Amino acid sequence: MLTNLEDIKRGAVLNYQNFLQTHPQDDVEVSVDFLSSLLHYRSSEQSAVALVAPVTASEIQKVLFSMPTNKTPGQDGFTVEFYKVAWLIVSHTVFFPIWFPTKKDSCNCLIFGTKT
Repeated sequence: MLTNLEDIKRGAVLNYQNFLQTHPQDDVEVSVDFLSSLLHYRSSEQSAVALVAPVTASEIQKVLFSMPTNKTPGQDGFTVEFYKVAWLIVSHTVFFPIWFPTKKDSCNCLIFGTKT
C-alpha cells in the first residue's frame, strides 16, 4: 500500500502509462458487414443525412434553453441561467461548430468550443 504522497503520484503515473500504452493482443479488424449483422436497426436515409448536417445556432439555443437549471454546459463554469440571460450578447461568440472528416466514409464529428 502506498502512503507517501510522492509514491502515490508515481504509482498513478505508472498505472496510466501502462494502461494507455498497452495494445490488446486480440485486437482484430471488424468488417462493416459483421457489425451490420449484429444491429437489427438501420437508420433511414433521411435520418442519416440529418445526423451529419451542420448544427444551427437556433438548434444550439433550443438545447441549451431546455437544460435543467444549475447546470454548466461547458468547462467555463457559466450556468445555463447565465446563457439564457446573456444569449443575445454571447450567442455569436461562445459556440461554434468544428467539422472534421473521420477515417471511414463521409462521417463527420461535431465539437463545440469556445472562441478565444
